[in-house]
Amino acid sequence: MTVELDKWFQSIPEAELGAYSVQKQEFVKKEITKTCSMCKQTKSLTEFYKRSDSYKYITLKARYKPYCKDCWLNIRREWRKNNPERYKQHYTEYNSKNMSRISAGVKRRYYELKVKVIAILGGKCVYCGCDDLRFLEINHIEGGGNKEKKAAKIFGRAYMREFYLSIINGERKDVELVCGPCNKLHFYWLKFGRDNVPFKIIWNVEENTNFAQQASHPV
Repeated sequence: MTVELDKWFQSIPEAELGAYSVQKQEFVKKEITKTCSMCKQTKSLTEFYKRSDSYKYITLKARYKPYCKDCWLNIRREWRKNNPERYKQHYTEYNSKNMSRISAGVKRRYYELKVKVIAILGGKCVYCGCDDLRFLEINHIEGGGNKEKKAAKIFGRAYMREFYLSIINGERKDVELVCGPCNKLHFYWLKFGRDNVPFKIIWNVEENTNFAQQASHPV
């Protein structure tokens, strides 16, 4: 099966690969294996980085680096450790030339994590049922979200990335998915008591937008 898929995928011209969905490409690459030239382990093709000049190579396997991702990262770490000045210069020059692309990539990966977390937590507000991605937030059930942020040694998107990953890895059981209005209402519940807050949030189901349809559109 793997050999047949390999031959079939390699027979597709590079220019025509765009006609296939990302999901199909990923499925085929998972079925194809390659042996890392450093650790000698045979892994799925998805465990290898693609060459920057991959268009020069005919076969699919040759379009990927000879080292697996783990070994390649180890090589890069060792090089940075032994060449701090060169790395600093390279890092500065690369960032200045590719700032817009880097920023777009960071936003995309951040958004993908956010969508994954929202899906894991049910895709809708646990109180009113709102499933509009624009209004959904992560709420600390017992409060203390701001204190946790202030106590963290990282800030902004770096903090949120670690926060999202902890939810994805199943390490957080003290959070829930709510909409913005219900998040504020929950704050009043904790402050005054649920029975002492004389109003509730109602989500208009007839005018809502399906969560699955929004998942491909950044907010």
